[in-house]
Amino acid sequence: MEIFFEGVYQFGKVDDVKGEPYGENDYDISAYAFAGDVAYDLKDLVGFTFKPHIGFIYTSGDDDPNDDELNGYTGVENCERFSRYWGGENTILGDTNFVLGTALYSYLPEYYGNGDPIATGGLQNLAGSGNGRGDNPGMTMLSCGLTVAPKRFIIYRTNVNSFWWNEDIYVKSFIDAQTTTKVESDYAGTEWDNELILAFSKHTFIKGQMSFYFPGDTVKDVTSALTSYTNPATGQVVKGPESDDTAMRFAAELIWTF
Repeated sequence: MEIFFEGVYQFGKVDDVKGEPYGENDYDISAYAFAGDVAYDLKDLVGFTFKPHIGFIYTSGDDDPNDDELNGYTGVENCERFSRYWGGENTILGDTNFVLGTALYSYLPEYYGNGDPIATGGLQNLAGSGNGRGDNPGMTMLSCGLTVAPKRFIIYRTNVNSFWWNEDIYVKSFIDAQTTTKVESDYAGTEWDNELILAFSKHTFIKGQMSFYFPGDTVKDVTSALTSYTNPATGQVVKGPESDDTAMRFAAELIWTF
């Protein structure tokens, strides 16, 4: 049996923030995160590697845009994609997605927030793009998956990760920068990732990957907000269309080591 548990608390200060839209403010950073997973290999029962797992991630979100605290957890580097428990090279969520609000390698909706977009973490090579916001909504993720290896040269891995955003956000329209829409916290969607590895020798193998993202109500509201605009004649906000299409990603690679 493999048991993993981790808790993190993030603290600090952001002082003398100046300019639009901040004014001149000081902020206290106070955020936290928990993660855990349990896996068990049934090899002795079935005769080959057959390892199911179940796990979770919880990160705090910012619940008050009007106070002087940044409660959205960001981490120094958010790299959930590389976790041995629920990660994978082929994830849709962890490969930069501006609709889902995720930066490269991260599952956190760190491009969204409810107040001042002040970076308190995130991948540094994306600094300045709006990632790593300390006012992000936080995330709850539940995960279950299975790794099967009937032979040494065949490995199949599948994961199902479901996501909820913990706090409300304000989304700025892609087509009208003056229009901002409140999106309430809710179920964000489920991603199903699959990977099959076939080895031809100890130096050569191929990978086939297949991923699907099934959007929840929160992401549907985000797609509408991103295409909303303010009618100049009436001053009223015209909502954009919602999208609930399933996102799909397919990939294959040949790896040859020397």
